[in-house]
Amino acid sequence: LVRPAAIHLTLKFLGDIRIDQTESIVDSVSRSIHALPPFDLRIGGPGAFPNSRSPRVLWVGVDGDLPELAALQDQMEGAPATLGFVREDRPFSPHLTVGRFREGTPLPDRIRAAEALYSAAGLPGAGMHVSSISLMQSTLLPDGAVHKRLAAIPLEGRTL
Repeated sequence: LVRPAAIHLTLKFLGDIRIDQTESIVDSVSRSIHALPPFDLRIGGPGAFPNSRSPRVLWVGVDGDLPELAALQDQMEGAPATLGFVREDRPFSPHLTVGRFREGTPLPDRIRAAEALYSAAGLPGAGMHVSSISLMQSTLLPDGAVHKRLAAIPLEGRTL
């Protein structure tokens, strides 16, 4: 299972960046998203990658102000592209990873775990107010990733 403090919604994965690139990334993203308004999301339905018949990753989706989330993610693709970062080819699939299976976990165990997650479908999801995004640094360790916030960028637009 993913530690609760490590659960996050990735808008744009930048890969390896140099520390001296941080300021230009933050400036570009800030200019791109500053006029976007805050919005609300909530936990959505469960899922598995690549599928529920052979799960390797368990996740929950997000519901709520999805057009606002899509607009934010679109800006997150565009701003770093002006700095030479490659745009993602795949469509955005907003989700929160809640579990990953270790190599060698038997398929019946993976399916049972996915079924347990799917049994929670339909329960009301927790809500969250999105008023900023964070540029995060991930360091992969044997027992999981450690995340460090490098910058927080507010959404400052007005809602109608």
